[in-house]
Amino acid sequence: MFRTILCPFDFSHHSRQALRYAALLASRSRGRLIVLYVEDPVLMNAAANANYDAKTLLARFRNDLARVVRRTIAPYDINDRLLTLEVKVGRTHSEIRTTAKRFGCDLIVMGSQGLTGASKLMFGSTTHRVLRRSDLPVLAIPPVKRGSPAPAKTWPRPWVLAPVDLGARDAQDAMSAALVADTFDARLLL
Repeated sequence: MFRTILCPFDFSHHSRQALRYAALLASRSRGRLIVLYVEDPVLMNAAANANYDAKTLLARFRNDLARVVRRTIAPYDINDRLLTLEVKVGRTHSEIRTTAKRFGCDLIVMGSQGLTGASKLMFGSTTHRVLRRSDLPVLAIPPVKRGSPAPAKTWPRPWVLAPVDLGARDAQDAMSAALVADTFDARLLL
């Protein structure tokens, strides 16, 4: 069903758990997995001002990303030719949308840090922005504790719960949810 899955990654345990789900989905569909790390341009400018070479830093981020991603997805048997690692500098939510379009992604799988109230107002929420602005289905993985188990290979049986806003996209959202439930031979609760 999902031929190309994008998983934004920030090295947190939340994004590692999201990566496990993305890898499970990619493995089941024998699809492509794109893992994206986005560095803040302000930090890159600060590093440049401190005489750090930007290309060297980006290469280091890419090496770190490759090491962590390969270790995290090892149980899911993702073929190397179906794995793409991307390192970008920019605004995270914009780079997610741009990368999803560039690779023709079918799904975005990302972790949520569970910010609410004042924290969400002060810091913003990349997941929330992506959910509001994406034309693609977004699977937001809820916050997890460090050391939480990986998703079971039988996930998401027996139910798929899909909240749907009543509005311009309600029929499209319901159809997407029905397709997901059908793919996993699960019952759907809207």
